[in-house]
Amino acid sequence: MQGYRAITLGVTGASGSIIGQKILELLRAQEGVRVECIFSRAGAAVWEHELGVGLPTEDEVLCIHGDDALFAPVASGSHPSEGMIIAPCSMGTLGKIAHGLADTLLTRAAGVCLKEGRRLVLVPRESPLTAIHLENMQRLAAAGAVIMPPMMTFYHGADSVEGMVGEFAHHVLERFGLPSNRWQWGG
Repeated sequence: MQGYRAITLGVTGASGSIIGQKILELLRAQEGVRVECIFSRAGAAVWEHELGVGLPTEDEVLCIHGDDALFAPVASGSHPSEGMIIAPCSMGTLGKIAHGLADTLLTRAAGVCLKEGRRLVLVPRESPLTAIHLENMQRLAAAGAVIMPPMMTFYHGADSVEGMVGEFAHHVLERFGLPSNRWQWGG
């Protein structure tokens, strides 16, 4: 697939697989986007438990890497990529990235985004937050990451969890300059 925009999607074991699923669905529907997807071991298990479906299948726009595949292209800064989304992002993964630990493909790919100045969007799914969580998020924001907890919005009129997740997923895609049909405030 020549002339595509590569975006990596990481899925960890935090609850909220529906968010990763919706982002993946929207990315796959984008013209000219190729998705490199990394599931942590816990991410794969939670995905199957929460969604009641198996992992997505590869096709011409989706490549799935195991979290232990440290020789995958996304582990290198020489691999062309626009950046990475981790949704949902566990606090364990967020903490590893904040402290430069790159012991899995998911954390390595995130570290590559930071060192190469690429977009890194983290969707942490935890509540309540501890001072340690907040320090780690601040550290990553200072390093250039975008921290986007899946906050509910009510002004757009969504009447279901799926509607709120869809609105949020479109908001994430906007961070990459991708087209979105997200509700726009008109006053």
